[in-house]
Amino acid sequence: MRSFALFALSGLLLLAMGVTPSAALAQTAGDRTLAVVLRAAGDHGEEAAHIAGAVAEALAKGGAWRVPDEAALHALPATTMQPAEIAAALKVRFVLVGAMDGGPDIFKIALQLVDTRSGASLWSGNFFPEEDEIETIPDEIVTVVAGRLKDAAL
Repeated sequence: MRSFALFALSGLLLLAMGVTPSAALAQTAGDRTLAVVLRAAGDHGEEAAHIAGAVAEALAKGGAWRVPDEAALHALPATTMQPAEIAAALKVRFVLVGAMDGGPDIFKIALQLVDTRSGASLWSGNFFPEEDEIETIPDEIVTVVAGRLKDAAL
């Protein structure tokens, strides 16, 4: 009974401060949360989904980062959303957002890592993998992004 009263009191305090309980949970648990959203131009949806999934899986490995499941990502509108909108929809702090375009043999992947709490861009860059590098490009992306996330103030 005592713990319920403390829980209810904390909820009332959060509401009085204008913070919803779900937003408070996202703020406290959200320090190590990340969404990877890679949109594809043309008919490269399968490759983009593979790369985004592999990057998210590698970053989440061992519980290092909490990433939304595939169903949550598919629930996002197909339109281009701003990183802050993606973060609010998925209840994450960091968003790795980008676009993939290119021809049949070489691709361009433009990415940006955003700390949505501060609105700061922590990193942005381009990758130009050839078709036979699609399997290894997630490792390159993870190396760069993991380093930037490590340096981010949690």
